[in-house]
Amino acid sequence: MTARGVAAAGLALILAATVACEQEPRPVEPPMITYGQAVCDRCGMIISEERHAAGLMIEDEEGRAYRVFDDVAAVVLFSREHPDVRVLGRWVKDYATRGWLNADSAAYVTGEDVRTPMAFGIVATAPSRADSLAGALGGSVLTWSELRAMADTGGIESSPGRRGGP
Repeated sequence: MTARGVAAAGLALILAATVACEQEPRPVEPPMITYGQAVCDRCGMIISEERHAAGLMIEDEEGRAYRVFDDVAAVVLFSREHPDVRVLGRWVKDYATRGWLNADSAAYVTGEDVRTPMAFGIVATAPSRADSLAGALGGSVLTWSELRAMADTGGIESSPGRRGGP
């Protein structure tokens, strides 16, 4: 093989390795949200309150991508409104610690006096803190399955008269 042939073969190997690396899928992990800049994929509002944020990792024909939300209920409703989307991971922010929780195993506190950005009145927390938070906020505790059932029956709605925010 000539020097030119060796160089061409080397270049082909480098190109193949580069393409293979680029096609490596993103790991399934919570999104990085730039608060005050990121936009909710359901309502288009700026995501500014970390303790109410939520996110999905989806996969479609273009690969893996994130969908981010400004309100815990928005991720529930997005999932209901887009049953054809393949969800690889679903996360919500813990209301107290602001750490990511797996949405399927988190606990949810809902109530008339629970304030959220889109006025849905639902916040997420670790199951071990759910009863305490529900008592402090005057709410009740639900699971992800119960939230999905509420969404399916139209039981999750924004209350325009209720103030959002912390």
